[in-house]
Amino acid sequence: MLSKNIYTVLCLLLSSQISVADTKIKISGSDTLAGVMTEAIINAGLNEQIVYVGGGSGVGEKALVAGEIGITAMSREFKPELVSQVGPEGVVINPYILGLDGLGIFVNQNNSLKNIDFSTLVKIYSCEIKTWEQVPGSGKTGAILALRRNDQSGTTDTFKHLLGVKKFGDCIQILQETQDIAERTSKEENTIGYAGLSAKLEGNKTLAIATQAQGPFVNPSTTTIRNESYPLSRKLYFYYVSGSRNPNPTEMQLLDLVTDRSFMDPIIQNHEFVTLD
Repeated sequence: MLSKNIYTVLCLLLSSQISVADTKIKISGSDTLAGVMTEAIINAGLNEQIVYVGGGSGVGEKALVAGEIGITAMSREFKPELVSQVGPEGVVINPYILGLDGLGIFVNQNNSLKNIDFSTLVKIYSCEIKTWEQVPGSGKTGAILALRRNDQSGTTDTFKHLLGVKKFGDCIQILQETQDIAERTSKEENTIGYAGLSAKLEGNKTLAIATQAQGPFVNPSTTTIRNESYPLSRKLYFYYVSGSRNPNPTEMQLLDLVTDRSFMDPIIQNHEFVTLD
């Protein structure tokens, strides 16, 4: 049994550690960019002051609007209707493009399917198509297990916007993070899911995409994402406030580095995203 003095010291140490953790600035934002932002914080030497908690682009967006944070990372553009909700008067929300990405449509590597068009994807995600026999070129039979990110995800917003998906069907399974999509599609042969291209693992593959059934079908690559010929290309953003409200000094330190391409471009590339040039 611990003596009273030792027990007291341990309690004080634990309390101190919790207190230090609680004082960290918690930056919410895109889960797709969690690896990028965490590495940026570490490389900036700010990991004792800031922690990136993710949660989704929508979570970071709302926190920025509410004044809880002064910076956030997002995998889509800020919603115009939320800009008008920022207070107090005179606050400006500024976008900075971190890099580029493509939404990948992932299937298991043992799936024969190579191409898919927008119409087929919409039918899968509205549950009009439910079996692999209904998807030409899959070489598979049986039920499709279609996976999606949650409603706070900027990737979900981008997917719905680019494909014109109004509502997901009840057959679609919701997962919380990019890594969840990556792992399920790499291990389960009946799955299909969308995620940032960083979800590529040894056991899954991306499909070539076309906006129409007759093609042309385009694979995601550095070139096709930069020239936007890949139909699911997107920009990755870092947002910050200015004007009558500014990031706090610690957030400003991170902001200065994140908007320095000589600092940030190697990190973008480390996480399989595409730099602007």
